[in-house]
Order: sequence, then structure tokens, then C-alpha cells
Amino acid sequence: MRSRWAIFISGAGSNLHAAIEMILEIDLILVVSSQSDAYGLQRARRNGIETLILEKKIDWENLNSQLKMRKIDCLLLLGFMKIIPKDFCESWQGKIWNLHPSLLPSYKGSRALERSFNEGAPMGVSLHEVTEELDGGKVILWQEVPREKKQTSMGDRQYASKGENEFNNKYDNKYENEDVSLDICRGESQSEFSFVVSLPQKNFDLKLKSEKQKTQKKQEEQQKQEEQENKESGERVEKSGKSHKQEMQKLDSDKNFRSVSQRMGIAEQMIVRKFFRRTLTTH
Repeated sequence: MRSRWAIFISGAGSNLHAAIEMILEIDLILVVSSQSDAYGLQRARRNGIETLILEKKIDWENLNSQLKMRKIDCLLLLGFMKIIPKDFCESWQGKIWNLHPSLLPSYKGSRALERSFNEGAPMGVSLHEVTEELDGGKVILWQEVPREKKQTSMGDRQYASKGENEFNNKYDNKYENEDVSLDICRGESQSEFSFVVSLPQKNFDLKLKSEKQKTQKKQEEQQKQEEQENKESGERVEKSGKSHKQEMQKLDSDKNFRSVSQRMGIAEQMIVRKFFRRTLTTH
């Protein structure tokens, strides 16, 4: 019998989409969000998946009951911006995992992507077990992401040709006369890869601006609430001379950061697919 899954999100749910694509292989029963306007909720509903929106102050005991009532077996956190309390972790020990945007154990906690980029450190994605220690559980899968765009080999170009065709079909050759490029993101095996489509700058900027306007206010509120929760629970919160908003505005104007963010997104979706393929043989 296959495991029944619940996925926890807080935002757009781009990585949730990778799981939804495997809906015929996995039993994705529920999507839980800490934000009522998270776009990921729409992704779930459009695919017939039940959703659950959490209150601002989460009743973890009630949430646990809700999950048990739906006979959920396993949990996956994809961009879920809440600290999981000890009792909840213990209740789901060995059955709860989190996707984190750094090569753990480096850069635990919030803003891992921004901090690793600013400090010139190796970047990547880790999928780990969730324990009482923040981002301290056993790492199950990881994928390093290059900071710089690499030259594409002839072998990669053969794989990417399929991606180019899919892209053109999807957008009806909308960008046929504009500067559109593909960047390869390799997996562990020789044949496993994904590609990043680099849209014309004006289109990318418009999309980025729209997404930021929708989520920036919520992210700022979440940041304040998370810092307050950390403070109340005795957690140490890293202090920064610049506000999170100022830092993000600076990074948004950095072409290298935008480029590596795209590659990080592709790597995260690769890890999600790989994780579920692995669980099909173990659960």
C-alpha cells in the first residue's frame, strides 16, 4: 500500500508542482499552507487535491489531529516558513522531511540562499529529515548548484533540444525573434538533467516584479513573526545591519543572483522528484 502524503507550503508552490506532476505515482492527499493567499493552494485545488489553511497562531495539536483524521502517513515541507515544535517533530519522527536551499549543515535557518550567495559560498539544495534541531536532521538528498552559468556541452545540447521544442510548443514561439537561452542543470546520473529557460530580460523583469509585489508584504510579515517566535522560544536569531527588504531589493537587481536563483529552483524540483521516486520503493 502506498503512503498518503501531505505537503506543507507558504508561497507559490513551484516545488509543489513537481510533486503534482507525479500524482499518478504518489498519493498526494493534502496541501497545508500557512498563508491563505498562497498560490500553491490554487495549484492544488486545480488538481483536485484537498487544502488546509492554518491559523496565524498554529494549533499544532489540532493540526496533528487533522492529519491523523485524514490518515496521512508522511509529511514534506516545501518552503514552509514556520518552525516545527518539538512535540510535533516527535509525533512524526522518521516521517517528516524538509527541502532547504543550502548545502547543509551550512547556512541553516532563514535566508539561506541570500546568505550563501552574498558570502561566495558553494550553493545548493538539501532534503533532510525534520527533527527538533532547526535544519539539523539527517540529509537524505542534496544537489549542488553552480554559481556561474556553465558552457553547454554537445551532449547537453542533444538533451536540451527536446527542452527547446517543449518550450516553443508551450509558448507558441512567442519569443521566436528574441534572446531566449537554455541552461542545463545536471542530476547525479549522466542521463538526468533539467533545463533553465532564460527569457528576454524585459519579460523576466515583469514576471519578477509581479511575483514580488504579491508576496513581499507577506514575506516581511512572516519574517517579523518568525523572529518573534524564535525570540520567545529562546532560539538565536542572526542579526543583520540591513533590513531583509533592503537586502532583497539589492539582490533583485543582481543578474547573477537571479540566474543562480533560477538554477536553484530547477534543482529543488529535481530533488523533489528524486525523493518521491525513492520513497516509492521504501514506503
